[in-house]
Amino acid sequence: MKKILCLIIDSAPHEAWRATYETHRKIWHQCLDLSPHVDGYFLYSDPNLKSRYSTGDRRFTARHREGLDTILHKTQKAIEVLLDEHEYVIRTNMSSLWDFPLLERKDLPKKQLYTGHEIPYPPISFVTGSGMILSRDVAKRLVRSTLAEHAPHDDVAIAQILNASGLRALHRPWFWYDYSKGLDQIAVGQHLHYRLRDSNDPERRKEREVTEHLFTLIYRRP
Repeated sequence: MKKILCLIIDSAPHEAWRATYETHRKIWHQCLDLSPHVDGYFLYSDPNLKSRYSTGDRRFTARHREGLDTILHKTQKAIEVLLDEHEYVIRTNMSSLWDFPLLERKDLPKKQLYTGHEIPYPPISFVTGSGMILSRDVAKRLVRSTLAEHAPHDDVAIAQILNASGLRALHRPWFWYDYSKGLDQIAVGQHLHYRLRDSNDPERRKEREVTEHLFTLIYRRP
C-alpha cells in the first residue's frame, strides 16, 4: 500500500465562500477517514505564530503571512516537517477531490515523478497547483531548492525549481467539472483528480452539491 502525504492549500476564505469551504473541509475529512494510507493536512500561514510551524488535527501552519505568493513557502515547510517515510506527496487545494482508491491501484514511478494536469507557460510548462503528485525524491528536491528567483505563483515556481534540476512534468489529465452540464457528466474510475471550482458563481454554492455527489460516487459505491 502506497504511503501518501496529501497537502491541501487552505486559508480563511472570502465571507461569500465560507459555507462552501466548510463543505469542502467536511468532505476532505471524510475522504481521509476512509483512506488510512493517506495522511492529510490543511496548510495555513500565520505571521504571529510563535514557533516556526505547528501541527495538529490535520492542520499544518507555517509562520508567515497568508497570501498567494506564500503558498510555496508553506508547501515547502510542510514537506520538510511531514515527509517522514511517505512515498509520494500530493499537493492540492480545497475545491479539488481525489480518487484515492483508484490512486492505490495505479502503478506509479517511485522516483523522478512530477505529474498532474500540465499547462503550457512558455518557455516552460507547469502542473496545476490544484493537483500534483511528487515522488519522495522530487519532494525532497523541492524543499532543498537554492533557486534564487522564481515566479510568485507557487505552481509555476515549483516547475521552475524542478526544471532547473532537469526534471520535466509528466502530463496526467484532470477532470474539470462543467457547471453548464449536469451531474451525469462524471465518469468515476478514469481520473485521479477532479477540479470542482465554479468560477462563474460569486458564492460557489453549486460546488457543495457537486462535491457531495462526487464523494458518494467514489467512496460510497456498493
